[in-house]
Amino acid sequence: MFEKVETKRKYVVVAEQILRTIKEGTYRVGDKLPPERELAEQMGVSRNSVREALSALQVLKIIGSKTGNGTYIEKSVESLDIEAQVFPILEDSESPFGIFEARRTLELGVIQLAIERVNDDSLRHIEQVLDQLRQSATAKDFAGYAQANINFHLAIAHATENPIVERMMGVLWETTSQKLSVEMVNDYWRVHLDQSLKNHEQIFQLIAARDGAGAVVAIRKHYNEAHQHFLKVKEVVKSER
Repeated sequence: MFEKVETKRKYVVVAEQILRTIKEGTYRVGDKLPPERELAEQMGVSRNSVREALSALQVLKIIGSKTGNGTYIEKSVESLDIEAQVFPILEDSESPFGIFEARRTLELGVIQLAIERVNDDSLRHIEQVLDQLRQSATAKDFAGYAQANINFHLAIAHATENPIVERMMGVLWETTSQKLSVEMVNDYWRVHLDQSLKNHEQIFQLIAARDGAGAVVAIRKHYNEAHQHFLKVKEVVKSER
């Protein structure tokens, strides 16, 4: 009798409109999309919504960026059932870049509190999870590495001895299992898996040494390296303002 009420995030609506123009042939493989500013004006949304949409479509390998020269169509969707295959991914996922930004922001405070309160038991737990990371990296098991990565950061949250912090980080890390986030981190790890493992090993060593200042620097470096890989589209579209 009644229909389900749906409220889509703006970046999803923007992405859907871009996908439809590709499917209808307005834009074809190799064509350059309009600048971020123009897209935002035409759709009546913020530039940030456009950036998030372009970033999501890059994760899905539908568009690509050319540094300093905008974004281009890389994949034809004329034969792709975007309503069945692509739209559900967009609609069911939070922005992977928003998730990443939240993790980067919160993790800095979490690790400082963890170092203040870490004990031998919680330190052993973090080290055990680090061993899981090493094993998955050696086997090039990206799914295993992803789970061990989550467990590693949750083990740090557990070391804070604050159940609210632990629950909050648990909810945040659950979002990394969404399709867009999985594609994004797998793309990063295919290139930077060894460096990612080294970063985690360094973070553990600094926690073990109770070096709060060093751990904050290491966490920031860890996220900044990923940031350079993840946000290529955002940097390109910002240059088009």
